[in-house]
Amino acid sequence: MKQRLIIWTARVLATFAGLFPRSSARGALIVPPAGSGSLGDEAMIEGLAGVLDEGGHRPINLVARAGAEPWPELDHITSLLRVPGGAFARLLWFIRQSMRHEYVFVVGADCVDGHYSPENSIQLLLLADLGARAGAISTLLGSSYKQGAHPATAWMLRTMCSRVRVCARDPRSGRRMGEHARCEPRLVADAAFMLKPAPLTAELEPITRWIGNQRANGRLLIGVNYNRQVLPETRAQDRTRLFESYCLAIQDLAERDPSLSFLLIPHDYRGKDSDLAQSERLYERLRASMGARVAYVPGRQTPGRLKAIASRMDMVLTGRMHLAIASLGSAVPVAGVSYQGKFEGLMDHFGIKNVLIDPEVALDPAALGALVRSVMDRRAEIRDQIQRAFPFLSRMPLENLPWRARLNPEDVQAPTDMVKVPA
Repeated sequence: MKQRLIIWTARVLATFAGLFPRSSARGALIVPPAGSGSLGDEAMIEGLAGVLDEGGHRPINLVARAGAEPWPELDHITSLLRVPGGAFARLLWFIRQSMRHEYVFVVGADCVDGHYSPENSIQLLLLADLGARAGAISTLLGSSYKQGAHPATAWMLRTMCSRVRVCARDPRSGRRMGEHARCEPRLVADAAFMLKPAPLTAELEPITRWIGNQRANGRLLIGVNYNRQVLPETRAQDRTRLFESYCLAIQDLAERDPSLSFLLIPHDYRGKDSDLAQSERLYERLRASMGARVAYVPGRQTPGRLKAIASRMDMVLTGRMHLAIASLGSAVPVAGVSYQGKFEGLMDHFGIKNVLIDPEVALDPAALGALVRSVMDRRAEIRDQIQRAFPFLSRMPLENLPWRARLNPEDVQAPTDMVKVPA
C-alpha cells in the first residue's frame, strides 16, 4: 500500500510538471537497467546513443545509480548524471531531469518482468511512466517479458501512462506484455543490433595474431562463452557440473576434429565469478590438453570490440544473449544455452530452429557437444538464413526510437510510427 501511494504521488507530481513549457528541453536521458559490468546493457546503450548522436540529438546523458560500480567511458555519452539518495528524492530528481530532456529511454532488457528483482522492475517501469507524464517522449526500450511475470509488473503496465512507447524485443514478449499494457506494444529488435563493431586495440593484438595463426593452419574457430547464471545461485553443485560439461564437451570436440580451435569470450564483468573469471578457469583447464588451439579474450573489453571479435568466428556457443546478438548481427551462427525464454524470442526473428539447449540438458557434455557439432555442420545454411533476415534487422532495431529521434532535428518530421505485434 505504501509503495503504491508513493507511485501515485510521483505520478501526480510528474503530470503537474508536464504542464510547464518545454521549449528548452533537448537531447536524451538514458536509464540503464542496472549498474555497470554487463556488456549486454552497454551494447544496448551504445547502440542507441550512436544513432541519437548521428542524428544530432545531444546531449545524451546516462543515469548513474548511487552506490553502483562506476561506468566505464561509453561512446556517444555526454555525461553521467548522479542520482541523489532517498527514494522519493530520486523520483523528484528524475521528474526534473525528464523536463530538461526531449527524450527519455528506459533500457528494460530482461529486467522488467520481476525475475531478478520486482523492486527494480517496478522502478524501471515507473521511470518510463514519469518521463511521459513530465512531458518527455518516453520509451521503454525493447524488453523481454517472461511467462508468469511478477504481478506487480503487470499492474505497472496496466496503470502506466498511455503515452509511453512500450517496446517488446520479440513477438512472444510482445504478446505477454500486451495482455497488460494499455497500448499495444511495438515489436522491435534488440537495440544492441544498432551497435557497430569497434577497432581492436593494441591490448588485443595477441588475440588478433592468434586468430590469424589458427586460420593460417586451416582451422575453424568456435567462440565460447560460459555464463554460470543460466542456473540459479542456489544450485551451486549444478553450476560446477555445467562448468565440467563445458570442459569435457570442448575437449571431446577438439579430439574428434583437429581442425577446430576455441576462443573463450567473456561478455559480463560483474563480481568475482564474472564471465572473465570463468574464461580464465576454462583456459587453465583446457590449455594442457589443447595447447595453442585454445585462447581467451583478456581484460575488460567494450561490446563493440567483442562484436568485432565475434565476427571473426565460424560459430559461437554462448550463454549470454547479447553475445548471440553481436554474432548474429555479423552473420555468425550461434548455439545458445537458453534461459528465461530470451533466446527463443531472439531466434524467432531469424526463423532459426534447433540451435538452443536447456541448461538442464547442457549438464550432459555429450548433449552440449552434439549441439555445437550440429550447428557447425549446418553453419553455411544458418549463415544464409541470418543474411536473409538482414533487411529486417536494418529496420526493426530503429523502431525503438520515435521517428523524429532517428532524424536530424533540421529534417522535416515524418509521420508517427506504429508497429503492431502479430497475433
